[in-house]
Amino acid sequence: MIKTHVDENVHVVGRFRPVNTNEKRMGSKGPEEIKIDGNTVSISTASGTSKQTFCLDQILDCNATQEDLGSSFHVIVDDVLAGYNGTILAYGQTGSGKTHTMLGPPDLKPGTGLNSHGVIPRASAMIFDRISKHRASGVSSSIRVSCSFIEIYQEEVQDLLASQPVAGGLRIREDASKGAHIEGLSEHNVTELKTVWDLLSRGLGKRKTASTMMNENSSRSHSLFIVTVTQEWADGTQQVGKLHLGDLAGSENVKKSQVAGTGFVEAAGINKSLSALGGCINALTEKGRRHIPYRDSRLTFLLKESLGGNAKTTLIVTCSSHSYNLEERAL
Repeated sequence: MIKTHVDENVHVVGRFRPVNTNEKRMGSKGPEEIKIDGNTVSISTASGTSKQTFCLDQILDCNATQEDLGSSFHVIVDDVLAGYNGTILAYGQTGSGKTHTMLGPPDLKPGTGLNSHGVIPRASAMIFDRISKHRASGVSSSIRVSCSFIEIYQEEVQDLLASQPVAGGLRIREDASKGAHIEGLSEHNVTELKTVWDLLSRGLGKRKTASTMMNENSSRSHSLFIVTVTQEWADGTQQVGKLHLGDLAGSENVKKSQVAGTGFVEAAGINKSLSALGGCINALTEKGRRHIPYRDSRLTFLLKESLGGNAKTTLIVTCSSHSYNLEERAL
């Protein structure tokens, strides 16, 4: 058995999506190849010749809804309002359902299809709901919420809410007061959930995507939607919590996606960046480990203040339930 449960600050969720149209053409038995028993999942090929078992913090099968995801990250939202940092990332093979998990259906509109909302709108709604209850309780502090939206493409950081991209990308700085931060990144104050939707819609329209044999609309970059909650008291003291919500580019087997040229270079960069993230998370869970390789990629360097220390992380590993993708699930 491979035990993938890590520690109390890192929560790993496995989410399996149903077999899609292309996979059905391959004659898959689909979910019958996956056996879930509590927090343990056994994955085997249709013939049963290859099998691996994983122990995670939570496992969602093909019938799980977007609503079922809420229990995996509500604690992080509470911590952000208490002044801590948190991170929720969707990680997995290209075409495994990461963007659906983080956002929901591509044609989803605010106020409709609430059960289909993904992690980003759900977490944002949780934040505003808790702020509303906080204000109703009569606590004498003001709370401000701001949002930023970035893309990391080929190790270049761009502001998805800026009017124009910056040649060479934005620079990540680090200092004692701010920690790792993006120089020149725009922050947008939001007072209601509708504004969050507007910012998401504007940024997603600029994100780099491409069609591959594995995914008709494959994300070729990592995106991070950053929600900052600042609470201030009458004496001027402040507490700040940041929530990083990441829809990561998918790990990619180029033999399957059949990308070439620019697509091949993109895939190599994506896989290298995801390997760096995996290296950081593994290092964080090793007792006595002093050096964490945050500087191995732009993504991990930027998330330095939101992965280690008192920060909490939920990693949602999205998976296809088809035997064709067995080796991608068993990373």
